[in-house]
Amino acid sequence: MRRARLRVAWVVVGLLAAAGLVLVGRWSVPLDERPGFAAPESMPVVVSPRVGPVTDVVAVNAQVQHRAATTVPLLTAQPDAFRQVVTAAPLETGDKVRVGDLLGEVNDVPVFAMSGRVPSFRVMYAGDRGVDVEQLSASLVKLGYLRSGAKSVTEPVLGAVERFFTDEGYAQLGGAVAKHGIDGRLFAFVPTLPATVADSEAAVGAAVGDGAPPVLTLVDGEPELVVAPPRAGVELPAGAAVSATCGSRTLEGELTDDRAPWATAAEIEGEAAPEEGWIVDTLDDRAEVLGASCAATAAVVHGDEDTVWVPSSALFSAADGTPQLRVQAEGAAFEVFDVETGAPAGGWVPVVDPPPTLTAATRLLAGDA
Repeated sequence: MRRARLRVAWVVVGLLAAAGLVLVGRWSVPLDERPGFAAPESMPVVVSPRVGPVTDVVAVNAQVQHRAATTVPLLTAQPDAFRQVVTAAPLETGDKVRVGDLLGEVNDVPVFAMSGRVPSFRVMYAGDRGVDVEQLSASLVKLGYLRSGAKSVTEPVLGAVERFFTDEGYAQLGGAVAKHGIDGRLFAFVPTLPATVADSEAAVGAAVGDGAPPVLTLVDGEPELVVAPPRAGVELPAGAAVSATCGSRTLEGELTDDRAPWATAAEIEGEAAPEEGWIVDTLDDRAEVLGASCAATAAVVHGDEDTVWVPSSALFSAADGTPQLRVQAEGAAFEVFDVETGAPAGGWVPVVDPPPTLTAATRLLAGDA
């Protein structure tokens, strides 16, 4: 009886051991090698085109500066004059200068602001022609002393200058114009007026020594935000919205069609500017100090309402490097066709002359760009 129980016990232990080996063997088989197992099909990544403009936000360099600066020396009297002193200095830093305004005088010899880019150091006689004559006559038209501009010194031009000097309190200069001509040194031609006085060395009673006249520095209007492209070859089209943070204030505006030298503090002192930039008018009249660097971005709009864009991840390359798209056909099948692409923007690539079948509803296979 005891032997029978032992045999039963050994049989049970054997069965349990066999079952354990079977289970361990089954669990050790990889899941995808088990009988009856089917791995799930890998689903392709599918993307769709986009129709319409795309906005790309790019970082740009920006500074608060004036568009341009002009240094104007005040005339000194004749070299044989015993003593040269400033006899009039009506302007201070921050004052506005407009066409016809008196900039100052030395020994009662005045200098008036006129619009123009070419300085004049000669005496303009009747019949003389030149850019300085045209600039002066155009300014006299703005001031109401001439009906129309002139390319040469005519009797109306001489008469207009005489009346201008007389009205400004210099009748003696006005009376000498017809006989002695128009002394171009009495006019400082400033590229852009109105301008702002950024600095002035003129003070009434100050002596002018060593023949070096006092100077005024005029800058073009209010401070502006000057924006430079992020790198060479990058164009920022007119109308690109710009946002810049300068210190604690934000300046926002739109690029104009005007391009100007990238203004730096060194440029205002007369040194060369390193590169080109774009002008954005400052909305804050209390603009930051000149030379302040700003963290800025430009939102550039590319394409139009009919432009078809594809994600850069949807582009493949043929053996010869030709860009290709893989368009979903039936089920998991994709049709491959060649395309011509343009410059990418914001992760999207425009398709040149897209086929009619390429719409916002088209499904494209995505892969590595």
